Amino acid sequence: DHDWHVIAAVNARERLYVWLVQANGEHKTLLQHDAGDSFNTRKVNFRQFVSPGFSLTGAAGNALLIEYRYNGSSRLPLFLDSAAGFLSRSALDAVTSGIFHAVSLVLILVFFAFAVAARHHQGLWFAVLFSIGWLYIVTSEGIAFQLLWPREGSWHAHSGLVLLWLFISTGFVTAMQTLVRQSGITRYAFLLTSVIAFACMSLSVIAPQDWLYSLARPVSVLMFLALAWSLYSW
Repeated sequence: DHDWHVIAAVNARERLYVWLVQANGEHKTLLQHDAGDSFNTRKVNFRQFVSPGFSLTGAAGNALLIEYRYNGSSRLPLFLDSAAGFLSRSALDAVTSGIFHAVSLVLILVFFAFAVAARHHQGLWFAVLFSIGWLYIVTSEGIAFQLLWPREGSWHAHSGLVLLWLFISTGFVTAMQTLVRQSGITRYAFLLTSVIAFACMSLSVIAPQDWLYSLARPVSVLMFLALAWSLYSW
């Protein structure tokens, strides 16, 4: 009986291989992933890495051999789950993710409709910002790779970082756009901020990912402070 699954609770890694080495010396490949692989190469249709079901001939002497490389976070939560446990996990994940993202999408559409109907320029910028933030979440959770671009493994490997910096850049531009209209900040300052922000976003394609993820933390704090200032002046 195929009673067990190995689950790596991440959706992308540069390389991830997991082998089951049994006490009798036999070994079996459970997970096999390289950067650029499409989602369709996965044997289990789930947003995280899940091995096909396998059986254990005996608890003693069995081992998992793991090889992985990463860009960005080195975190790799890895665990065994029973077949029944995985079915429950995947069903719960589908329900909670479906509700959260459906509500998020409806709220974004309502925000867009309100901004367009009211001809509220700043509101439209915030609607765009929320949309990019939502797409970043969908990408970070692996749902975008599963449903939107399952054949684009190379793009998925970089998409989270690109969208993160696009979100940060758009946040600065949104804040400055509001401040230009409300606080008398010159349009030259807005233009300069836009150029710098999108230049930083462009770096996400070519610069080292570890460095950019580390840089994103303090820069995002500054972005949220700028947004708070713009909302206060609004």
